Amino acid sequence: MTAPRTHQFAAVAFEENLSLRDLAAAYPDARLGLRDMRVPVGDDEEIFIYPFGAVVFHDVPPERRETELARLARARPGLTRQVVRESFTVREEPGSRVDIVDGNLVVDQFGDGRAAVVALIVAQSAALEYYERIVERLFARTIGLVEPLEKYGSVSTRIRGLHRFIGEAIATRNEVFTVLAL
Repeated sequence: MTAPRTHQFAAVAFEENLSLRDLAAAYPDARLGLRDMRVPVGDDEEIFIYPFGAVVFHDVPPERRETELARLARARPGLTRQVVRESFTVREEPGSRVDIVDGNLVVDQFGDGRAAVVALIVAQSAALEYYERIVERLFARTIGLVEPLEKYGSVSTRIRGLHRFIGEAIATRNEVFTVLAL
């Protein structure tokens, strides 16, 4: 019987999207899929890179994560320093039932397929936290436009600015749907 093992997932979400094809040259050992790029780092460590701007480290030690983030910054100049970080733990306990215990996912077996699913969920969660901040800002701006419209029947802004705001809101909505659809 295999001994219990703990798997750590650490996600970093950037403001910018990431082009997996553009990054492929910086990661020659990577496996490029339709929705992600998987980069082996060590024997049992790997990195998942997603086009919606998230990177997930599976069992990669913190100091190596920073090295890999620096590598990503060299491969994708202009990445923002403002990021969202999130972590998640999976405990592999042979013979156990799938459960959540103390905030950790407990599974009987943990292979590549399950690692990919957990990495995607953690990446989406971190990316959505970033989008939540953007949506809150958009709601605040919406209130600023709607209150005078309710009170006076017009808005005190130029039409061009209003059109830009509407465009930004629609683009943000589309990005959020794209992240959720993955």
